[in-house]
Order: sequence, then C-alpha cells, then structure tokens
Amino acid sequence: MVGMSKVQLIEKLRATHRQFGIILESLADNQDWQPDPERWSFRFIAAHMATVEEECFLERVKRFSTDESPHFEHYDNTGRDFGQFELIDSLREWAALRRELLDMVISMPENTWHRSAAHSTRGTQTLPELLHIALEHDQEHLQEVQQIRIKFKSKTQGT
Repeated sequence: MVGMSKVQLIEKLRATHRQFGIILESLADNQDWQPDPERWSFRFIAAHMATVEEECFLERVKRFSTDESPHFEHYDNTGRDFGQFELIDSLREWAALRRELLDMVISMPENTWHRSAAHSTRGTQTLPELLHIALEHDQEHLQEVQQIRIKFKSKTQGT
C-alpha cells in the first residue's frame, strides 16, 4: 500500500470510510452492544474513529500544511470514555472531519505532499505515510466491526 499515488490513497480513504459508515449506521439501534465486557461497543468504536480523525489525523494534516518541519508526539486515546457520544452523531462528525481532511489534502501544493515531520516514536514521517497510517487504522477497526457484527447477528438472531 505504501506505493499508492495521492489519488489512490484518497480514494481508498473515502471508500473505507464509506463502508465503515454503512455498517455502523445499520447497527445504530444496538449501539451499546459489545461481544464481551472487554471489547468496545459500536458506540465506542464510532466515537473513537471521529476523535482520532479530529485530534490526530486532521490536526497533523493541518500541521503539514502550515509547518515546514512539524513535530508530532505519540497519540493515544486508549482508556477514554466515549459513552456520552451517540453513534449516529459520531458518524456524522467523522464524515465531516474526513471530508475536511481529504479536501485539505487535495488542495495542498505538491511541495507540501513531500514534507517530512519528526515523530516522537516513528522517526521521520511524510504526509503520505501519515495517510497510510490513517487508512490502516480505518481498515483495522473496519475488520473489528465486521467481526463484532457477525457475533452480534449470531447472538441476537438466536434469541
């Protein structure tokens, strides 16, 4: 995936987000269902995705657009309580944030696309690498949601 063009990467980010939204929206009436107490509910996953988009990925894309050599600290929102966020609201927020991020990337001058940032744990990171990380994050949680949805359907259809 690292060798993707800017256009391919943007399209993958759009497609993965769209697929994710369709699945989660279909589960909104059961937003608090979780396969076991140690796993996140659909509500938490949606809120996590919106929060990471805003606080990490969008913030870093903005920094790439304004700073010649940005510096990023490690980002982690593990342990956060997302219980107050409605799944549908989180999906809407995430959609708006993803549009903003992609619009910003599309409109960036070519020299911005090639900038490097210093990351506290990853070392040097380029904008395409950051977007690959965002895509991998989407795909990781999309796979998780697909697996949880299968468990949800098997548990709820058997009752």
